[in-house]
Amino acid sequence: MDELQEHNIAVDFIFSPVINYSLYHNLVPVIRKLQIHNLSDKDLINLIVSLSFEPEFGVPLNLEIAMLQAGELYQVKNFDLKLSAKYLSELTERVSGMITMVIKNEDHLLYQNHYNIDVLAFDQWQGISNVPEIISTFITPNNPYISKIIARASEILNRWTGSPSLDEYQSRNPDRVKNR
Repeated sequence: MDELQEHNIAVDFIFSPVINYSLYHNLVPVIRKLQIHNLSDKDLINLIVSLSFEPEFGVPLNLEIAMLQAGELYQVKNFDLKLSAKYLSELTERVSGMITMVIKNEDHLLYQNHYNIDVLAFDQWQGISNVPEIISTFITPNNPYISKIIARASEILNRWTGSPSLDEYQSRNPDRVKNR
């Protein structure tokens, strides 16, 4: 969360401090809240809110606000934030990144800030601090290596028990479960 004031504008920005391909794939929003409060006694017209990303894990975004009246609190509700599936799915090491927010009206810079964000490799989990249930997305039952593991386990089970069947709980034989 960030609440900063510059040039009579207060910005409240809440975003996920850690992102990865799994969050993208499951449509978990990166930006949770953006509020802009005009603290001045003058209306602000033709505001442009620009978000850019470094490294380029997302497509730069410009939001237009026709008018922010004096004292008005404006909340952006729907972000059309497009993350790069290619970038996130090919990332093999964690990188530190940033989101840069710039708010201008006409040629006047009203606000600028950089927000740190960690971009995880495609196979890294962010832990239980943010959407812990996302760990289930790392289960890949259709991965081609799974069938090789099952075949090898079946061979070993056949050698140990005389039956290659992986029917532990269906057979209700506790010795089959123990032998696995």
